[in-house]
This record gives sequence, structure tokens and C-alpha cells, in this order.
Amino acid sequence: MADGFTSVVVKTAAPGHEASRDGLIREYKTLKMQSVAASKYIRTMYDVVSDPMELNDEKRNDYPGLVLEWFDTTLQDIPPERYRHNLALLHAIILAVLSSSATFHSENLVNTDIKPDNVLISDIDTNNPIVKIGDLGSVHGDGEIYECQPFAMRAPEVWRGLACLHQSEVWALAAMLLVWMKPGILGTSAINGYITGPIWSIAKLMQLFPRWKGPPSDRDFRRDEFEIAEMLSREPDSERQGEKRVKVATLEEEMQTMRIPVVLRVLLRVLLIPEPEVRPSASEALASKEYLALRKAALARTEAEG
Repeated sequence: MADGFTSVVVKTAAPGHEASRDGLIREYKTLKMQSVAASKYIRTMYDVVSDPMELNDEKRNDYPGLVLEWFDTTLQDIPPERYRHNLALLHAIILAVLSSSATFHSENLVNTDIKPDNVLISDIDTNNPIVKIGDLGSVHGDGEIYECQPFAMRAPEVWRGLACLHQSEVWALAAMLLVWMKPGILGTSAINGYITGPIWSIAKLMQLFPRWKGPPSDRDFRRDEFEIAEMLSREPDSERQGEKRVKVATLEEEMQTMRIPVVLRVLLRVLLIPEPEVRPSASEALASKEYLALRKAALARTEAEG
């Protein structure tokens, strides 16, 4: 705020775009929930332009929208080379995503669109960066939606054809940090040949987690994807002797080459458990000794820097 004014952003739906309209209505309903509105880790909605619930009225000639809190930047736009060792920022991101996920879980909801673009940041170069989660148009009922999450952040159980769960959000947080620090480690980046995006993405997961092989759901097309992905994960590079076609190492090997803080590496091991029944919930992660060690290290670094 400066001189009594608050910077805001007005979010509207694309005219004539049904998915955009539905997403805006979903975000409006979510932001109106008392627990969501009270959260320090979810972007604030200050007001509305007209009534977003009337977006279904095709006779309208105006564009209802949400008046939302303004942020300086997003995680997507922050260079990892400069900030990957910034413990204050890393802690703020993890705290915001896990805390928002815990809030959604209390409402039996799941945020299926956790990605760098939706992690909003201000005051990045201070000891107390502000981080909140935005773009809630893809918040759905916990366990009610399938085939969701961005490919790079998609949890193993969702690739298997199962529903997106609360624990799938926890996976998405850790996967998002990996993708930010090393673009292309997950998802469709560097895809080549006549391979589909899902198969290439599953093959990368199999490289990162050699013990994880699925199994997929009973649907035939899922079984085919997993079988091809497993073969692809073992396939040598036809042009580079001694290398694999899918150039992703194991998680431990990748984290060593990324030169990330040890306290973060330890926490990522806890969050990136392929089996959702073993993976912690957001609240469990926040209470874990691994998260508390990261928080302690971030506070110590902040105090040392004055």
C-alpha cells in the first residue's frame, strides 16, 4: 500500500469461453468460504465486479470479475540460480502451499493446479517474503476428479488413473520445487519421437523412482501407457552411446547435482513418496521433524543476516 492506495488485479473470464467461465465461478465460490477467506496463505479477494454467479446469463453485456490482491511476481518468473539457496523464500513457499492445502482439506477440497505460475510472491529480497497461492479455478472435491494436475506436477496415483487426493497436493508441491530448480526434470520437456506426453512423463517418474512401476488402474489404455513407459525408461539413446533416451537419473542423483540445501533435500524425500497411503498429509508434513528443521534453518539464516 502506498499513499492510501492498494494495488489490485481484476480477474475476468474470457468472453465465450465456457471453461474460463466455470473456473472463475469455482474460484469465486472457493474464495467466499470462511476458512479460505481467513487464510494468510491464499490470495485475498477484496471485492467483485458485478456478480460472478451471473456469468451463466448469456444476455449480459458486461464482464463480472474478481478484485484480487496484487503480487510482485510468481515463482515461475524467479531465476532458480539466484534463489535456490534462499532459505527464507523456500520456507515461505513450502509453508504457504502446505498451509493452503490443509485449509482446502478441512473443506474436503483439493487444489489440482499447484504450479510455479500460481505461487504468488512479494518482497522477495527481504527476510520475510510474502507468499500466497492463487488461481483457484481448479479446486475440486477431494477424490472427485481424475486426469488432472499439470503433467510435471502430476502425482503417481493420478497417472495410475486414480482420483486426485489431498496427498496429491503434497506431491505437487515437492514436484513443483524440483521443476523450478531444474526445468525439464519432470513432464514433457525434451520429448522426442512419436511418444505421447503421458508416456514420456511416466517414463521420467520411473527413472526418478526405479522401484515405482504403478500398477495402473484396470483401464486398458493405462496399462498400455505404463508398459510402453517402462520400456522407454530402459531404452538407450541411439545417438549417444552409454546414455538413456530419457535423460533423468534417480531422485537422489538428481538432487546431488542440483546443489540444493541439505534441509530441503531431506524434506523433499519425505514429500516425494510415490505411494499416497504413505505420503504425509499437509498437516503431517508441517509437523514433521524435516519441515521443522527447514524452518529452524531459515530463521537462523534470517537472524544471522540481520
